[in-house]
Amino acid sequence: MDRMPQFDPEIIRRRRRALILKKKREKRRRRIMTALAAGSLITVILIILLICSAFKHKDKVLTTTDAPDNTVADVEVDSSADAAVNADSSGNNAATTEHNTTVYIDPGHGTIYSNNMSYPDGGAGDKTAYNELSGLHEADLTLVISLKLQKILQDKGYTVVMTRTATVNSVITLDDRVKMAENSKADVFVSIHANVYEGSSTINGTRVHYCSKQSAAAASLDFARAAAAAIDAVPGVSEAPVKVFDDEFYVVHHTTMPSILIETCYLTDKTDAAKAVTDEWQSNMAQTIADGIVNYIGEPKITRK
Repeated sequence: MDRMPQFDPEIIRRRRRALILKKKREKRRRRIMTALAAGSLITVILIILLICSAFKHKDKVLTTTDAPDNTVADVEVDSSADAAVNADSSGNNAATTEHNTTVYIDPGHGTIYSNNMSYPDGGAGDKTAYNELSGLHEADLTLVISLKLQKILQDKGYTVVMTRTATVNSVITLDDRVKMAENSKADVFVSIHANVYEGSSTINGTRVHYCSKQSAAAASLDFARAAAAAIDAVPGVSEAPVKVFDDEFYVVHHTTMPSILIETCYLTDKTDAAKAVTDEWQSNMAQTIADGIVNYIGEPKITRK
C-alpha cells in the first residue's frame, strides 16, 4: 500500500499564519472601504443641506421708521380724509412677514365733526370761554403734542402710525379711528386730548383713562399706570398728581390692543392754560408720554408675524 505523504509541521504552521494574516488584511480592507463609503455619503448629505439652506434664506426687508410719513392701513373713510392720514410709501405692508414695534397715536378731534354735521371738530377749545384762557383749540394742542411724540418715538426706532398729521376737512368718526388702529396692527394705542371742567376754573392736571370693559383691559390698566408714573416723574408737567380713571371712551373701549386716552391738561384752568401754549411744556408732555410707552412695551424690536 502507498504510504500517506508526510507534511512538515513547520510548513503547516507557516501556511496557517499566512492564511490568518490574509484574512486580517481582507477585514481591514473591508473596514477601510466601508469607512470611505460612509464618509462620502456624509459629504454628499452636507452639500445637499447647504444648498437647501441657501435657497431658504432670502434677503430680509426691514420696516424703516425714518420715512417721511408713517404707514397706516387702508380704512373706508371719506377719500379726502385719506390724504390727511399717513400712507404706506411702498404699498406692501400686507405682504411683509416682519413687524416692528408699532405705536398708534390718535390726536383728538381735528376733523369734520361727524354724522352730517358740517362744522370742524376743534374739541374743547371751540368754546369761547376756553379760548379766552389758552387761545388754543383742543384739536391744535393735541396735534402739536402728537407730532412731537411721533418724532421722539421714531428717533428711538419705533414705527408710528397717526390718525392725522394735520387738520382734516372731512369726517373721521370714532369708529374710523378704531378701524385705523386695528388695521395698523399697532402694539399700543394712545389718544391725546385736553380736558375742560365748566363747573370750576381751579381743577387742573393730567389724567389717564382706560376702559375696564375692553378686551385688553388688564394690559390697558398696566399701560395707563406706566404712562401716569412717567408723567408724574417730571415735576411741572402735571399741576396735580396724575390719576388713572376707568371710562368708556369709545376709542379705548373698542380697540383690542393696550389702549389709553390721556387728558393732558385742563384748558379751563389758568395755570394749565398758560403752560399749554408754551413749547417747553408741550415738549415735556410728549417726552413723558414717550417715556411711559417705552417703560411699558420696552425697546422697539422686529418680530416675525
